[in-house]
Amino acid sequence: KVSKEYGTTNVITAPEIAGYETPASQTIAWDSVTAKTITFTYKPISYSVTIVCNGGSGVASTSYTIETETFTLGTPVREGYTFTGWTGDNGSVPQTTVTIEKGSTGARNYFANWETNNVTYNIEYKSTSGVELGTETVEKEFGTTNTIVAPEKAGYETPASQTIAWDSVTAKTI
Repeated sequence: KVSKEYGTTNVITAPEIAGYETPASQTIAWDSVTAKTITFTYKPISYSVTIVCNGGSGVASTSYTIETETFTLGTPVREGYTFTGWTGDNGSVPQTTVTIEKGSTGARNYFANWETNNVTYNIEYKSTSGVELGTETVEKEFGTTNTIVAPEKAGYETPASQTIAWDSVTAKTI
């Protein structure tokens, strides 16, 4: 409620409200003896939510306002890795669930964190004529390159070692 002297012209300034753009002041003539209604229209401020998936995909940057309904960040995906959570404006400890509540304000930044998966490869040892000489299961970290050295087998010439890229998330036979 604002009270001014009749017959004067006054500048009325809208109060600041968190999360909204403050509207321009209004110049009002006090030319009535009855109450007047002065309306200020506030526009919600749009805040960015910047998402960095760090090699993953499936979650995009977005924006929100103080009036946006509560929402939770999605879960990104990345071949060969397990998502361990978001860090950023929620802190340095990864959290798999990050929720932005209705009524929140401010730009936010979130970064995906990943743990490398181990992948199992089956290694078969065979002679040039196809005789099976044994098998071995080897588990290594996805995305690494590893040298596989064939074991010596009595009566057979030992083949050269092989450098293998652990680049598949499904079991592979070498």
